[in-house]
Amino acid sequence: MYGTNENRVINRATLIPLLATILAGRSSHFWVEQLEQVKVPCGPVNSLEQVFAHPQIQHRQMVREVTDNDGNKIKTVASPINLSATPLQYNSASPDLGQHSKQILAEVLNYSDTDISDLFKRNIIS
Repeated sequence: MYGTNENRVINRATLIPLLATILAGRSSHFWVEQLEQVKVPCGPVNSLEQVFAHPQIQHRQMVREVTDNDGNKIKTVASPINLSATPLQYNSASPDLGQHSKQILAEVLNYSDTDISDLFKRNIIS
């Protein structure tokens, strides 16, 4: 009934609940070990709590605390790229949506105040 891919597709309605019951009977750790033994590439699907509790995440200091634009301390995910000679600095949170729109339009693109106001009025930018 499930011996070929075609039959598995045809009988999907009964196969999926059957597999779900079998898989739920053991931990994800068990299934990862079993699959790795037969060289099936796999890994667990972790909750956010599990991700941030992982020793490698903690060792690499992948969670940083920064100050947002309202002065509140917030946690953010660090860059996975670590450079020894020029380490990244985490001085502030990411900008708010549109926080630098006027500045970029004026200083980089040389838009006039009138042109920028018009873009806002027409809801082209916010």
